[in-house]
Amino acid sequence: MGTLELKQTLNGHRGRVWNVCWHPNGTCLASCGEDKTIIIWGQQDPKWVVKTILTEGHTRTIREIAWSPSGNYIASASFDSTTAVWDNKSGQFECNATLEGHENEVKSVSWSCSGQLLATCSRDKSVWIWEVNDDEYECAAVINAHTQDVKKEKIVAKCLENRIAVYSPHTSFDSIRGGVNDWLASAFENVLKSSAPIQPNANDSNIGYGRMCILKNEISIEEAVQLVKKCTGLKYVRLARSHLTDGLIKTVAICAGSGGSILKGTSADLYLTGEMLHHDVLDVTHQGINVILTNHSDSERGFLRIFACTLNDLLNKSVLIEVSKNDADPLRTV
Repeated sequence: MGTLELKQTLNGHRGRVWNVCWHPNGTCLASCGEDKTIIIWGQQDPKWVVKTILTEGHTRTIREIAWSPSGNYIASASFDSTTAVWDNKSGQFECNATLEGHENEVKSVSWSCSGQLLATCSRDKSVWIWEVNDDEYECAAVINAHTQDVKKEKIVAKCLENRIAVYSPHTSFDSIRGGVNDWLASAFENVLKSSAPIQPNANDSNIGYGRMCILKNEISIEEAVQLVKKCTGLKYVRLARSHLTDGLIKTVAICAGSGGSILKGTSADLYLTGEMLHHDVLDVTHQGINVILTNHSDSERGFLRIFACTLNDLLNKSVLIEVSKNDADPLRTV
């Protein structure tokens, strides 16, 4: 493999450049930034030069741009809460549509492979899917399944294009009884005395984020590790052992996924979660708390097998339910 070599630095924007996107056929590229403009660059041997500057489409920073698969359109997402669509039917690019609906900064925009759908996502925690018909853009779906701002949701557009409905109960399944955290707590079911939410719901204290588990009797940290491996089906987990304790576990604070913010400040002998920041792990071990990390999605994925059976019963076995065999955590121990 050859060595990458800097050929040219392109200067044209005022302020930060947020995004660069190649035309589908590679003949030109577009860039955008905090100066609220889109610059289209073309090669004029041996240099790349400014071909067009698109202005007046947005009133604030342009965060991301995307060429349509045909290369005839550019969609731009802006901090002004809108998405603009530009076409070059007249021989030069002009803004022919401004998509409104998001309540806050639009962070990302993406076309489906066919160019018939456009997906936008925002700091307002929503994903909007727009259907394209003869240069008319109509909202086909609004997806609200996140608790923080959304930056990338290209998979949603591809699913809808192939007539696949997407339902993501993510956060609610973290908090309900019989959900993801209760499944993870079931690793200790043979020695479990009680389990309660770490952050109870204001209207129902029986549900909420995380689980504080009290065991019937103390177990060793080594036994706790084996129980977690058996529950999750993992060959390996990561262990941060506190040397301020004797290694015996009577209380376990659990939060599937990235549980650092939920577990923070919770008094327990052991934290069990998918991932935590390095310095947060150091901090809690210095407080006498042991930590087991499984990787983010590995602390959740095993629940799918349980839920598939539950859903099958609820639907009276009238629908074929399959759990993906290809889905896996992107991180693995090698």
